Amino acid sequence: MGPDRGGTAVAGSRCSERGAVGPLAERLMALARSRPAAVAVRDARGRVVRWGEIERWAARAVPARDGVRRVPVRPRLGAAVRLCAAWRRGEVAIAVPPPGDPAREAALRWRGEGGGREQPAAVLFSSGTTGRPRAVVHTASSLLASARAVNARLGAGPGAVWLCPLPLQHVGALAVLVRAIVGGYAAELHERFDAQAVVRALASGRVTHVSLVGRMLERLLEHRVPWRPASSLRAVVVGGGPVDPDLVRRARRRGIPVCLTYGCTEAGSQITTQAPGETGLDLGRPIDGVQLRVGDNGSLWVRGPVLAAGLGGGDGWYDTGDLGTLGAGARLLALERRVDLIVSGGKNVRPVRVERVLEACPAVREAAVLGWPDRSWGERVVAVVRRAEPVERERLERWCAERLAVWERPRSWVWVDEPLPRTALGKLRRAELRRRLERRGLRAVEDER
Repeated sequence: MGPDRGGTAVAGSRCSERGAVGPLAERLMALARSRPAAVAVRDARGRVVRWGEIERWAARAVPARDGVRRVPVRPRLGAAVRLCAAWRRGEVAIAVPPPGDPAREAALRWRGEGGGREQPAAVLFSSGTTGRPRAVVHTASSLLASARAVNARLGAGPGAVWLCPLPLQHVGALAVLVRAIVGGYAAELHERFDAQAVVRALASGRVTHVSLVGRMLERLLEHRVPWRPASSLRAVVVGGGPVDPDLVRRARRRGIPVCLTYGCTEAGSQITTQAPGETGLDLGRPIDGVQLRVGDNGSLWVRGPVLAAGLGGGDGWYDTGDLGTLGAGARLLALERRVDLIVSGGKNVRPVRVERVLEACPAVREAAVLGWPDRSWGERVVAVVRRAEPVERERLERWCAERLAVWERPRSWVWVDEPLPRTALGKLRRAELRRRLERRGLRAVEDER
């Protein structure tokens, strides 16, 4: 690995030479002194980097002339070392997505917007599922507050190994790296999600924690070789959007310790999380230091030290853009993205529920559900279906009629042959899908009725 070079000037940035002391730098220095030979990061092939090596890497790295270190996310092991070295040097770290990711250009062009009074530590970008990617600027304080609270909730400390196959530009992966620094344990970062590699790791007895999204968990359960997790595995943290309850039940019956979580980029990853051993289907309680409330029309608002710079307004509360229901002890019982909600004939339709019903049909490979403007209904439920085998619309209509309320059933059907647009985490890019339909023309949708 050669040193990173170049960058972009940031107004007001207190760029630092080696020896700058901030909370992340202090923790990295302490690990290099006290545990230089301990593994900091490893990859799926067993290659490791130790805390002492990160300190030496930071000493050799050419300073970012502007205090901003843009790090390509591949290869993953080298990227993790460069990110840690940037924090050790007091630089702003940006994990630059690969070509084709909508956030790549935003990462390359960031010029310091979105920051606050405190020096930025990391800049992330919203997934772009609902529009243009937006910079989210986290400080060392917000990253550390999240890491400490999550480590406490999930029992991650010295001796732990946290596996993460998520892309490094995603907050869920970057947060694992920060948690490892705070907890003094190893982060195992896979280059990509490979079910066989993850199964092998979970059965090895080495891994104690793992971060997944629902589709990844489903692929692990469908792996061709039956497997059971080693007793060392304490928490399989599943988030990234609503998770099918049946999937969670199946996993737990297999002895997989699923801990459901809800979070967002703006909160540095987790907002609510189940503790190991909990068996409910809710999304857990807020992590330490975080408050959660339901506002008007069911919107979820969050407050706490985990929020990114410039968020929260005068009273500190930030609107997540999600809808939810809270139960006793502030447990998050239900979740839906507000922007995805369809209101048809005065009734609320949750696209994820309809998509799960459609994808349970053997003839459907994948499905997406959108609300389309309709003069009579306000919005019309439109199903975009990629078929696994030839199937008539009437069969799918009967399938839905047996499982969905009248107002939830698709009124229009669009057939596609190509895979639906998704983020690196497998989330639907609904805005991109809508643009594709608009290019086909509204008449093309109506003709499928």
